[in-house]
Amino acid sequence: MESVKNINSSKNLTVKKKKFVYLCSISYDGTVYKTQVIDWLKLYDLNGITFDLLQIFHFRLHYNPFLMIKQIKTIRKETHLLKGFLYFFPSKNFLYIINTLVLYALFLKYIFRYDNILVLSRGMYGREMNLLKKIFPRKITFYYDARAASAEENKYLSNKRNDFSRKRADIIKYIIDLENRTLQSADKIFVVSEKLKNYFIKNYNTPKYKFFLYPCLSDSNKFYYDKKLRANTRKDLNYTEQDIVYVYAGGLSSSWHVTDFIFNFFNYASQKQGNAKFLILSRDTVSISKMLENNPDLKNKVIFMSVDNEIIGKYYNASDYGILFRENSIMNNVASPTKFAEYLLCGLPVLISEGVGDYSDFCKTNGLGFVINEDQLKDNSLLDPGIFQSNEFNRDHISAIGKKFLTKESILPKVLELFNTDVASV
Repeated sequence: MESVKNINSSKNLTVKKKKFVYLCSISYDGTVYKTQVIDWLKLYDLNGITFDLLQIFHFRLHYNPFLMIKQIKTIRKETHLLKGFLYFFPSKNFLYIINTLVLYALFLKYIFRYDNILVLSRGMYGREMNLLKKIFPRKITFYYDARAASAEENKYLSNKRNDFSRKRADIIKYIIDLENRTLQSADKIFVVSEKLKNYFIKNYNTPKYKFFLYPCLSDSNKFYYDKKLRANTRKDLNYTEQDIVYVYAGGLSSSWHVTDFIFNFFNYASQKQGNAKFLILSRDTVSISKMLENNPDLKNKVIFMSVDNEIIGKYYNASDYGILFRENSIMNNVASPTKFAEYLLCGLPVLISEGVGDYSDFCKTNGLGFVINEDQLKDNSLLDPGIFQSNEFNRDHISAIGKKFLTKESILPKVLELFNTDVASV
């Protein structure tokens, strides 16, 4: 967003010019990139905050130009805000200096035109930003968008893969150092949950004033409850009014997807409710086919398909419960799954495991479904029988709570206020 110096005659205030730059290091994968990056940038743009999107590629992608070109073309189709791309080395040894010089060259076009450059980064570039701040004192403001506890994710994967090698230990040590440097360098830290904030404070001694709560929220224009939509979609899926439909949306092939918990629950629910049906919305259709081979009793009760995020809401409307199971680990304790927001906006009560970010407590406190602990996921006979009895949840009420607390629009004014400090719109 470009601004101009404006003298307010009554207050004699000078409004500074400010440039907004978004550094994105995640690859375009469809759903996550679109909902967590592009949709937010579009929303900011509509409200007068225009970011220049700079896509960062790992230097190794230099050897695969076709993939890089495909990424660039796909992102450009989605948004006009993409202004360039750059290659980065890992931020260690002297390599971070090379990364900084690349940023320096790109930022030169902003430095003499703007009083300040606000950089919002989706990657851990604390070393680069700290050096850039020294090169351009008082010119750079750095906001870090922390979507997870990166070190804990790597520890989790190490445990899952039984990989306790020296190489893996060095990687975790490097990530801890990088995470710490990024947190210390950041002027503001966007965190997806209170639990992630507390984790950073406890483990990195990060000052409390730096944090801004910025959960993984969703869009009420795509996700909402509609009785007519529910009836039509159930008809298309051949569900009767008596069927109790459990929906799971998301991946199944990665190590953090608790596939066994999900299918164990499906089997148990099928035994408890003769009218139970199961809807799986996932791109991992091969994984689902294999799981159904191992669970033949479910074959006639499961519908699975790959569905675009733009239309997935109608299938939530057609369902009766949303499934959100995670292991009770630090990685999940600080998380903020977008799926929870999507479920609630569609008025869908949630079966959520214990310890999923702030959302398990939010679900329990507001009566939005059932919270299930890990022992119950391992042994379904310990589950609350009430789950399988007739529970009349008020779908309109659940949707209203979702709209109040879990939409991008619900937090947008606070984000704009943060960005707009000392900024005048053109």
